[in-house]
Amino acid sequence: MSDTPARPGELVRTHLGALFAWVETQDPSELDRLLDAEYTRVTFGLAYPFARRVEDLTEAEHRRYWVGVHRVLGVDVRVTNHWYDEHVPDLVAYLAAIGVVPDDLTADEQRWTRPPALPVPAPPTPGVDLTQHAVSELLALQASAIRELRRRGIVRGAGSPLGEAAELVVHRALPGSVLADPATKAYDITDDEWGRIQVKARTVSTPQLPGQRQTSIFKSEGFEHAALVLLDDTTYAVVRAVLLPLDTVRARWRHRPRENGWTLQMNGPTMNHPAAIDITEAVRRASRSLG
Repeated sequence: MSDTPARPGELVRTHLGALFAWVETQDPSELDRLLDAEYTRVTFGLAYPFARRVEDLTEAEHRRYWVGVHRVLGVDVRVTNHWYDEHVPDLVAYLAAIGVVPDDLTADEQRWTRPPALPVPAPPTPGVDLTQHAVSELLALQASAIRELRRRGIVRGAGSPLGEAAELVVHRALPGSVLADPATKAYDITDDEWGRIQVKARTVSTPQLPGQRQTSIFKSEGFEHAALVLLDDTTYAVVRAVLLPLDTVRARWRHRPRENGWTLQMNGPTMNHPAAIDITEAVRRASRSLG
């Protein structure tokens, strides 16, 4: 085991090649985000940008970045060396999201994982070809689809159907539960067994992209369980769904002062937490029952 990383910084070094290769081949715009202080603070909890252009480094910053230079998309960058144990959960969540480490490992297991080959993009999912439609037609189609979903009772508002659809299938997956009034902010469902439940849902692609598993903002602690639901971004099929007790949610979420709330990464360590109650099959059955 002598060739495995022993510290968070070595974990970063181990996967830098695969990370930057992903940036170059899958999402070149991610380089700009990794150079941005606010993005890397939110994504990794870092005090300094993940990387800096060599030409932009000040004299004072040189000691905060490793001396090794990486050429990414024609730009010479150096990566910060200010990595500590508290950064590991967010780091491995990010690496899992871009396919550099397996997503179903615990944080400790992911910490010692060597990088596999870069992921091969999945073939496109068969469906309606929208590529020849004008933007105005696409917007009209979206509005029509939401109106029809509202007519069928799947959603109650006029915004994105993701959140409300997730609330409905979790409600149907828990016999005897009751949907809260749409104006209720702290929770979405009440249930005799699980109490007040707040539902958080995200869609994920294949391969998954950074940030896809971050929940929307939790504005309060007025619930007993969070229902965390991951859906395929093209088919809306249920990928995974769990109930997580509030004390576990509190232990894993991160405060966002600007939004006056908290967010949670629905990554492997969260979804596979010992306290998580797996309701995937029940939610899948409920989802199929929508027709």
